Amino acid sequence: MAAFAKWLRSLRSRRAILLTLLGATGNASFLTACRPHDESRRVEGEPVTPSSSTTWPVSRASTPAGSGPTDASVPGASPTATQPVAVSLDDAGATWTHKLGLVGLVFLPPDERRLLSSGVDDTAVLWDAPVGGPLRAVRRFSGPRFRFNEAGATSNGRRVLTDGADANASLWDLETGTLVQVLRGSKDGFRSVDLSREGSIAATSSIDGDIAFWSTATAGPIRSLHEDAVAIALDADGSRAFWVEAEAQLCHASVHGTEPPRCMPIEGDMIGASVTPTETLTFDRFSSVNIWDSMTGRHLREWVAHRLTVHFAAFSATTGRAVTTGPDHAMRIWDTRTGKRLAERPVPGITGPLAISNDGTRVAYGTEAGEVKLWELGALH
Repeated sequence: MAAFAKWLRSLRSRRAILLTLLGATGNASFLTACRPHDESRRVEGEPVTPSSSTTWPVSRASTPAGSGPTDASVPGASPTATQPVAVSLDDAGATWTHKLGLVGLVFLPPDERRLLSSGVDDTAVLWDAPVGGPLRAVRRFSGPRFRFNEAGATSNGRRVLTDGADANASLWDLETGTLVQVLRGSKDGFRSVDLSREGSIAATSSIDGDIAFWSTATAGPIRSLHEDAVAIALDADGSRAFWVEAEAQLCHASVHGTEPPRCMPIEGDMIGASVTPTETLTFDRFSSVNIWDSMTGRHLREWVAHRLTVHFAAFSATTGRAVTTGPDHAMRIWDTRTGKRLAERPVPGITGPLAISNDGTRVAYGTEAGEVKLWELGALH
């Protein structure tokens, strides 16, 4: 059984590869809280002409010679890598479908009226998401650096750190389409990333089994730890990191200090986690959802969310709300302080990834067709 669990975890850590093969969005999500600073180098691409339908085909544009910097001009970047391209989507009511499925989705600060989605098609799309209004795609980013599972953002939503499919973590300026910094150090790629609110500190956990804390100004590591983390988050000022380990431990450590991490065992055959500096949500293959105190490891509550198992989960510790999907084709909203179900809606097929706004009033999710959808929750009791 232990060997099977280890094999299962190995498959999940490489879920982007599985997604490509299956054309689906996976069956477990290791999520972190999202929290991206000035203009530097601009990368521009050619305008996109929409087709007659509202679904736009994937277009991999290339940077024209002389129109922008090569990766060699970005600190820490490889001179041979391909620079992704930002393309404005100017049509009123523009939409986008990630043809091969979604892998990443996050609300952006400060007001969470914007979304960033990522697909197996090596694209990311920035969306306007007004409350009560339709989603509108406003910018597309092309290239493997922007195929992310996890992302962390600064408090103004300007800069975003992503765990790109090119085995690097990349810092972006969303307003200018600029690649600001590249963080290297993982042979196999990163599982989870986060960014401090002012954007100066980054945290990464790699598939290789290492955690690193970085200065985004220099792309240099501040501290490295040999810890096999599946999800990681920084506190507001980037001074302390919290993570969940594959071997069912909840840990935290100082970013700049030298003392060893403090780790507490957590129960259950965990297949997914969403970690924040205050509380952590985990779910296991038997469909149990658990809430833990991130600092002490104390178990706070548990409930059964779906029949058989949980596919995806997202969590707002601020408001004590979580959203889950499962094989029973239902998306459910939970009060994490009581385990009470607050709302439910039927969903076809495997629906994910999921994101929930910090105020707990909105859920974004991906469909099997690669579309991004919004669920306005309103007042739930």
